[in-house]
Amino acid sequence: MLAAAAAMVEWIRARQEQWSEPWVEAPPEAPAEAPHEPIELNDPEDPEDMYKPYEPIELPEGEPDPFALEGAPPEGDARSNVASLLPRAAAIAAVVGVLGAAIVYWPQMRRMVGGSAPPAPVSSAPQPAAAVPETVAPQAPPPPPAEPPAATEAATGTVALVLPFEVTVTESDEPVTLDDQRRAVLSPGKHRLRFQNADRGYDATRTVQVQPNGTTTLTLTPETALGVTSNEPAEVLVDGVRVGDTPYEGKMGLGPHTVTVKTSGAERQLSVDATSKPVRLEVDFSKP
Repeated sequence: MLAAAAAMVEWIRARQEQWSEPWVEAPPEAPAEAPHEPIELNDPEDPEDMYKPYEPIELPEGEPDPFALEGAPPEGDARSNVASLLPRAAAIAAVVGVLGAAIVYWPQMRRMVGGSAPPAPVSSAPQPAAAVPETVAPQAPPPPPAEPPAATEAATGTVALVLPFEVTVTESDEPVTLDDQRRAVLSPGKHRLRFQNADRGYDATRTVQVQPNGTTTLTLTPETALGVTSNEPAEVLVDGVRVGDTPYEGKMGLGPHTVTVKTSGAERQLSVDATSKPVRLEVDFSKP
């Protein structure tokens, strides 16, 4: 804006210098002379004479122009008036330019000179009261940690075996101890046990579910095949219990047994110690 104002002032000064040059006054009026001779005009009724050009009229030297406007001020007077107003217009333009630049750039100049930002507007809203710190009551020290409870013995279960003879028990090729009543103490859960008796050729595997703090009874009834024949029809009894007639094919448990074969007039008793091998008996009543 300052540059524009300066350019305006320079232009006004140039115009002032140009318009302030001295003007040459017109020469004094010449004395009036005799009137001119009348000018012959073209005949408007003659078409040919109508379009003929008029001859120029030469005015005598020093005679004023009759066609000039009466009462018009000389040219030099108007230019003099404008030239006299140019300094005032230049001063007004310079003042306006300086004021505009000051209004536009005043905040930036103030920050550059003062080196600080303008103060923040003060809010009229009421400020919240400062919080009053709460009084914290002293806390009692925490109680000492309780001692961990003594480790209890792991829960166990008992397996009681029912067998007609002695066996050895193993689990995953590890021996399982039996007491005098053929009981074994095991951990709760599922166990796969193997029972063996080499003398009777017995070898069997059973799965048992052991209950915690309880007793599980496992009854084993190993059997073998029993076949009885006789020369006469007869009745077959095993340990006093009738099981059938001859010829007889059935099962009997391993271990010592008494097999009785009898007819209406004769009877034979046979002691058998059964193993895993099949037992075959033949009775001849014709022999004593």
